[in-house]
Amino acid sequence: MTNPGVARSPGRTGLAPHVPINFVLGITALCALPLLCDLAGFSFVVTNPPVLPSSATSQITPAILAHALLEGVAIIMALLSGALALSHYRISRKIIAPILGLSLLCAASMDLFHTLVSLRLVDTQTASNAMISFSWAVARIVSAVVLLVGLTLLMLTGRGHLSARMANLPYVLGLIFFLLGIGLIIALVRWPELPNTLFPERLLKHPLDVVPLLLNLAVGGLLLVRLLRRQGDVLAEALLVSLLPMLAAEIYMIFGSSALYDHYDFAAHGLKILSYSVPFVGLLLDHHYTYHLDTLKTNQLHQTYRELQERTHELLKSHRSLEESNRFKTEFLASVTHELRTPLNSVIGFSRVLLKSRSNEQSSKEHRAVEAIFRNSTHLLGVINDILDLSKIETGSITLEKSEFLLSDVIQEVFEMLEPLADKKQLTFQLLNYARNLRLVSDMAKLRQVLINLCSNAVKYTERGSVVICIERADHEELGEVVKISVRDTGIGIEESEKNKLFVEFSRTEAAINSGAEGTGLGLMISAKLVQVLGGAIDFDSEFGVGSEFRVCFPTALSATEQWTAQVEGDVLASGIRVVCGEPDPDTARYLEIAFDQEGVQAVSAPTPKALISLAEEHMPDVIFFDTGRGTFDQQLLLAQLAAHNLLKDIPKIAMSDNHDDERNALRNGADLFLAKPFNSEDLVERVRRLVYRDISSVVLIGVEDEHQERLAQCFDDMSVHTFFVADHRLAQEKLSQFLPDMVVVNLGNPRVESARLVVALTNDEHHARLPVILYNGLETDVLTRHDSLTRWEVREVEPTCFTLVDAFLGVRRRVRQRLMHIEDVNRRLQIEDVPDSGARTIQTPAKLPATNVLVVDAASDSSAIIGWLLQDMQLGHDLASGGRDALKRVLEKNYKLIFVALDLPDLRGREVVRRLRATNTYRNTPIVAINSDNETVSEKELQEIGFNNVIRKPIDGDRLLDVLSMYIELRVTS
Repeated sequence: MTNPGVARSPGRTGLAPHVPINFVLGITALCALPLLCDLAGFSFVVTNPPVLPSSATSQITPAILAHALLEGVAIIMALLSGALALSHYRISRKIIAPILGLSLLCAASMDLFHTLVSLRLVDTQTASNAMISFSWAVARIVSAVVLLVGLTLLMLTGRGHLSARMANLPYVLGLIFFLLGIGLIIALVRWPELPNTLFPERLLKHPLDVVPLLLNLAVGGLLLVRLLRRQGDVLAEALLVSLLPMLAAEIYMIFGSSALYDHYDFAAHGLKILSYSVPFVGLLLDHHYTYHLDTLKTNQLHQTYRELQERTHELLKSHRSLEESNRFKTEFLASVTHELRTPLNSVIGFSRVLLKSRSNEQSSKEHRAVEAIFRNSTHLLGVINDILDLSKIETGSITLEKSEFLLSDVIQEVFEMLEPLADKKQLTFQLLNYARNLRLVSDMAKLRQVLINLCSNAVKYTERGSVVICIERADHEELGEVVKISVRDTGIGIEESEKNKLFVEFSRTEAAINSGAEGTGLGLMISAKLVQVLGGAIDFDSEFGVGSEFRVCFPTALSATEQWTAQVEGDVLASGIRVVCGEPDPDTARYLEIAFDQEGVQAVSAPTPKALISLAEEHMPDVIFFDTGRGTFDQQLLLAQLAAHNLLKDIPKIAMSDNHDDERNALRNGADLFLAKPFNSEDLVERVRRLVYRDISSVVLIGVEDEHQERLAQCFDDMSVHTFFVADHRLAQEKLSQFLPDMVVVNLGNPRVESARLVVALTNDEHHARLPVILYNGLETDVLTRHDSLTRWEVREVEPTCFTLVDAFLGVRRRVRQRLMHIEDVNRRLQIEDVPDSGARTIQTPAKLPATNVLVVDAASDSSAIIGWLLQDMQLGHDLASGGRDALKRVLEKNYKLIFVALDLPDLRGREVVRRLRATNTYRNTPIVAINSDNETVSEKELQEIGFNNVIRKPIDGDRLLDVLSMYIELRVTS
């Protein structure tokens, strides 16, 4: 839609306005009107004088009044246009608006001075007539200079709008020009004699007006360039049109006006009013356009908002539909996989039994057929499990069971699982573990699944050469501090063109297909998805025909919740000195914790004797403190309880009191040290260190470099610890056969020390098996470290200090004590005799039971039949129950010594059956083993909390069943 009467460029559309062409023609006609009137003999000169007051002098003539009237109108129009321009700038932020406004305001101020001079209201040093002509030209020059400077800056910056930070710049410039104008007016008033600007006899009657004429022409040129660059700028157009009457006025003054207040002088003042009025019209047009544009934008935003609402509604409907489809798909997959798994479990179970029963007929056709059935059904079950895992990941229904675990345990388990397969293919299979003591908080089962997939792929696609698993700490760009697990092989490799197929479902490379190895193309994709779910990253490098290296990184930093969990469950394994303080006053307890922490000693506090013993059992400290001066801690009773404790009796004990009389009693009752309050914190820590270090009298150091050896010798000597340095493992074994030190330090990086042979020898020796062995890599070389043991501790320093080695020794000792504490706790529970049910129950770990009846509760006849066959081969009498209610009836008729219960029973769930059995005195402590199918996602920890002692999974594995039975029943297997 276009506005009528608005001129537009050819082909231009939209709402951007232009100055109406009729308006431009009218302005042009008015500019030519004075010349036409002069040619027609009509003059604008005032001839009829007005009636003046009697007090007025003859100085105020009618021409002067007419001149003042024209100037007043011009000043009013300039002020209105200037104010409107500045107001419009606050709305549009167009730079040309304040330029126009400042120019008009400066012109108005100079015109006001010009008017006051003509009315003889300003006392000047120069004659009034000369000042009138001069001030006219100066006013025009000032206005043109402001326009020229502003437009020049506008053209140089090339920006039509000011940023919010520069929004007040025009006002600052306006103030500067205003002050310059005031200064110019004061200078004109005080000027003693101005030059003559009026020459009636010459062609150029007002030569000084040539300056504003040229300046306005320059302004017109800049405006024309701007209009050529940017069409639709109505303010620039209006300013350009306003130059027409201004240029005409200057021309009339230069060539036509030969005296003050003549025809062309009045014509020039009238055209000046016209030049001030044209920008006013342009501002109104642009203001209307801006308002109209804002309205249009608002309407467009409303329309866009309505469209977005409709689109959002459609997307929500589509999202709900997709969620419903995913839910149906997941339910369908779960149902189908369950229906497929049930017969597959039977096929695998029966074929496994047949293979075992026909182990002497391996060359027969029947044995090969059963072997093929077992192999293919196992492969099919793996494919089904992969599809279900992929479905769970894609739908976001996968759940994480986070726990803290030692990464080395998982790596070692995977290594030992795949080692026979690597040996069968005569591959060099290595494990380089440089993060042996690293603990992670993650889903251990899913991390194990990732590692098994990567490592099994490496072994599967490598026919000769080696497979190396390397674990080390590293820094990741996005994850920060991580543990990096890399699997490097010398297998078939991957071509560059096929690398994008690796993480696509059901996609395999051409080389993998041609290798003949089985695969579905799902393993790597599932691994990548699981790594992402676990918060890690995966990448790889590969060269076709050379080999591949896959790397997974997992963050080692724990969140706040995980840190708390690690502190509760894992701090007992930390190295360094640890202290338990018995202090009833919370402020004093906090002071002690802070004092110890500042000195690098870990401390925890307990307010009561019972809590003190409980914390000591949990943390296994190196020193026990207690305060005897407040009455809460009975030192005689507490020291007696600690002395009677198998594991706490040898821990140094320090009594504290503000009563010096308590010292004799404390030392007599068994305290190792007495401290009188108040005491110095540094002295306290020093005494603690002395007590701890007295437990170490000798240390054997193997393979320590010379300079490091000197520093360790001096440091241990300061501790009163005897040191024995040996160069290699042979001398070490000879030295250790002569005496038993408190700890052994081994430099793994020394090539003269065969650390693996040394550690194995120490482990197999009954005298040295429990000897703390501290390992460190002194030369930072690649060393195969597989020394996981309760009494082994690796220090990740090239040249550890004696304090670091002692801290590691304390960590080993604490770990051993904690394990012994766990064993003692188990023995306590085993010694609890049966008591009448009081609402709470304790499930004891059962001892071995005599051969007797076994009850198998499973609705799946195939799996129960497999278990029945295996039990029959072991000469174990057993009964089969098809459901939970049937099982509850049978346990009333017979006293079973071992019960297998499936979790997915049709009538009563397996959990409910176990709950009811545990509620009876007869079956409170009977071993109960869960039979778990693949569609039952429940952890072993949760099963133990429910009441199960152990678990076997479908398909039933005879070897696994035999292991479980051997825990609870004396077996007699037929040959």
